[in-house]
Amino acid sequence: MKLAVVGLDSADWTLLDQWLHHLPHIAAIRREGVSGPLESCRPPVTIPAWKCYATGKNPGKLGLYWFAHPNFEKRQLDLNLPGDMPGSLWELLPRSLVVNTPGTFPPRTIDGVMVSGFPCPDGEAFASPPWIVPRLQGYRVNTRVPPRHPDFPREAMELMKLQLETFERLAPRFRFGQVTVFHIDELHHLYGSDSIVLDAWRMIDEAIGRIMDLADNVVLVSDHGSGPMKEFVNVVPFLQGAGLLRLRRDWAKAPLRALQGLARVVPRRWRAGLRNRWILPRVADAIQMRVEPLHEWLPAASNQLRHRVDWMSPVMPLNQGLFFRNPAANGNGRALEDLRDCVSEIPGVARVWTRDEIYSGAHTGLAPDVWAEAVPGVELSARFGETWERRPPEKGAGWIVNHRQHGIFAFYGRDVDGHTVDAARIYDMCPTILSFFNVPPPPDIDGHVLPVRAERSEPPRQPPRQGGRPR
Repeated sequence: MKLAVVGLDSADWTLLDQWLHHLPHIAAIRREGVSGPLESCRPPVTIPAWKCYATGKNPGKLGLYWFAHPNFEKRQLDLNLPGDMPGSLWELLPRSLVVNTPGTFPPRTIDGVMVSGFPCPDGEAFASPPWIVPRLQGYRVNTRVPPRHPDFPREAMELMKLQLETFERLAPRFRFGQVTVFHIDELHHLYGSDSIVLDAWRMIDEAIGRIMDLADNVVLVSDHGSGPMKEFVNVVPFLQGAGLLRLRRDWAKAPLRALQGLARVVPRRWRAGLRNRWILPRVADAIQMRVEPLHEWLPAASNQLRHRVDWMSPVMPLNQGLFFRNPAANGNGRALEDLRDCVSEIPGVARVWTRDEIYSGAHTGLAPDVWAEAVPGVELSARFGETWERRPPEKGAGWIVNHRQHGIFAFYGRDVDGHTVDAARIYDMCPTILSFFNVPPPPDIDGHVLPVRAERSEPPRQPPRQGGRPR
């Protein structure tokens, strides 16, 4: 394999540099190769960042700004599944293997093999072409338990190992390959710099060592960085106070809450007998929609939002500081200046950006009207129906680490020299990787080729072997 990319979701040099004595292969790449911080897109979120990486284009040319976007006409959030979007670097390279990169579902047909990554619904076809499916027996995209489950760290470790081993098994047949380690992101969010996370990085580092033996050149890249949190800020109460957002008054909520209380006193054996009666699933669904806490991941809470939010409100906020003006509201929503003034007063906001300041391209009109860049360590959340405004993170009860604007990049191998790169953006990765294959980038990209290629090819110096394992 001429070049292999290992995607490391949410990787940050601030943490990894502290652990390099535990990670000999990443340390060798850091020492012998070309590496540095990588500026992500805005906001620095998994979707769209991996698509910006793969295409070299800013979100305004892709129409991707978050995991989902508000559909004011249907009064719901529509999940972004951009796998069908053309123009990724692996479509420009023959004999490519792509495993588990976020934003690749549904799997697109390429000259090679595509195994989709998050978000990928269970039970759906996740690989292309069809002949590869029987060779992926036992492969999974998602963990069997949700992130806060006690078994999640073990599940995440097993799944990451399976995905890396699948890539290693298939890689010798291909010229270009990419495998992305996604669930390390959720481990970072929940456990910070805990030993659980270090154990995961040790496993990843061992896999990187094996990939270094498979490929002439190895690239490490993350979609964004990460760092410790100081507090959550709920933007909803601030928008309500400014008259920019209204929540629905649901008259069914009180009786449904009463029914929920009654259900707890029904003997368990009776509940088992009644569970399949047609009315009970309807009641349970209504309770979940109206009474139970809003799902933390907003795309999964789309049906809940239908009952809780007045969709004729002037503004709809999403997590990570996104604010969309409602084109269906009376008077086409509130003036942009009203929204900017309100958002700038929210605690923890470092800067307020309008769409035209950070995006360009044919799809800029779909972008949020405002993105609020938070102070490092502050997470801007949209928690509808919850009255709290600020609260500290609590280990074991949710995120204790959130995203940062700068992730990582590193190039290492036969065709890499030791130049220093002063500044790099996520858009630069696509044209730089293509340059290793002498493939010109598309003319409409936003990135530039980084000066990482050697003028002549020669074997890199070999780092010491660790315990008999490859490099």
